[in-house]
Amino acid sequence: PTIPHDAAVYLERAGYELQSTAAVGTARATKAPGEVAAIRSVQRAAGAGLRRAERLLAAAECRESDGSGETPPTLRWNDASLTVGRLRRAVNAELAARGVRSAGNTAVSVGTDSDRAATPQGPAATAPSERPLRAGEPVSVAVAPRGPQGYHGALARTFVVDSDGGW
Repeated sequence: PTIPHDAAVYLERAGYELQSTAAVGTARATKAPGEVAAIRSVQRAAGAGLRRAERLLAAAECRESDGSGETPPTLRWNDASLTVGRLRRAVNAELAARGVRSAGNTAVSVGTDSDRAATPQGPAATAPSERPLRAGEPVSVAVAPRGPQGYHGALARTFVVDSDGGW
């Protein structure tokens, strides 16, 4: 139970037979109060990141892009197009303000599962960064920030902004 993992791998490759104990599983089964607090803290930050996305989408204005009414209006925020990248950066800024890192785990997806499945990137891929968001389309935001103690939070929500404004 006290041998480092890399040493155990070395010994196994050298032909020694090692036996495992339940030490790691037992240690992970119960969290100390400090660990619980760290997990709750990073999960609160994940919630704050999603609330930031919610507020930003709710504050967005809908503007018709070509005036024809044939394409759904694009969303604008602070006098510029609200893009996938802007939304992701706003969420990540909120996470940073809460003392956690995005760890590259903030994903913004646009459209339905079948829409995303039709793209070359597949269903789990995020939309291109400069793609403008449009009214009436589902926008999924998933965050899994990493706290300073190494624990991750994880939350995801889907929003739809009505063409009359508001989500």
